[in-house]
Amino acid sequence: MKDVQTLIADIHRNERMDENDVRKVRRAFGQDLTVTLTEADTLFELNAVSDKPENWGPYFTSVLAAYVDDREAPQDYVSGSSAAWLISKISHDGIVETETELKLLMNVLKTAHHVPDALQKFALDQVLSAVMSGRGVVSGSMLTPGILGEAEVKLLRQVLYAGSGKGGIGITRTEAEALFRLNDATSGRANHPSWQTLFVHAIANYLMVISAPAIPTPEEALHRENWLNDDAANFGNRFVGSFKSLFDQRREEQRTDGSGGYSNLKTGDVARAEQIDLREAKWLIDRLLTDGKHDENEMALLSFIKDECPDIDAALHTYDSAD
Repeated sequence: MKDVQTLIADIHRNERMDENDVRKVRRAFGQDLTVTLTEADTLFELNAVSDKPENWGPYFTSVLAAYVDDREAPQDYVSGSSAAWLISKISHDGIVETETELKLLMNVLKTAHHVPDALQKFALDQVLSAVMSGRGVVSGSMLTPGILGEAEVKLLRQVLYAGSGKGGIGITRTEAEALFRLNDATSGRANHPSWQTLFVHAIANYLMVISAPAIPTPEEALHRENWLNDDAANFGNRFVGSFKSLFDQRREEQRTDGSGGYSNLKTGDVARAEQIDLREAKWLIDRLLTDGKHDENEMALLSFIKDECPDIDAALHTYDSAD
């Protein structure tokens, strides 16, 4: 086989990579079963080649997702520096512009047990930018700018669902506020019907909080990982299997959750929805008043909360009845 540097130089000179070239790159970079920072940077340079075969995308997204997940201990916890590195590689003025890079981002979110808020927000911003300004690879799937089509709703669901790595399938305030901005920006337009379902369930999820097993912090996970890797404390695979099963069990619950992972009212591991207190009620009222009107999605949200929440602060009851 050609020296790997010669191979890479030939690919760049010809602006073309064939399936055999991909196999050679895989063998060269996989000999020691690890990917270095230099090799990861090289893979991004190769991804810029204009003519690439079909087997390049799956290889690129899988090997680099694993690299980002495992770049720093603990395993499968994306560090802040790793997230910053990935964003710098796939961001073009804040926008992901190629489908392969978008798939890499989604692959990292899907496979990691924990990702920093900055990376989750970056992923969410890709959909917001596509809908609001028509920028980015996501906008290539839009039939009409400014409308939430099925592709955008599906991607939103994937991004929000990726937050499960933070200890359940809870929606954060940042995500909830972004969804309200998106709803205001597309209100009254011919959005896909699944948008209302996602909006209602996601905001209700934020307000009522799903009860779920907590995922360990990176520090806790590293401590456990070090303990599990200590030969003196290794009593076979029983403890390793038990620790791994905490994640596997939750992943299976998410996979089989018929609500799509957002309604905390129908899943079997939730005893009841928490109350909506005064602080949460004021937050919701402020969001509802932002554009001075209530659209169908917001009315559906209020109806959903009224029907399903067992304990709602009087401020929201008063607001709802006076509206």
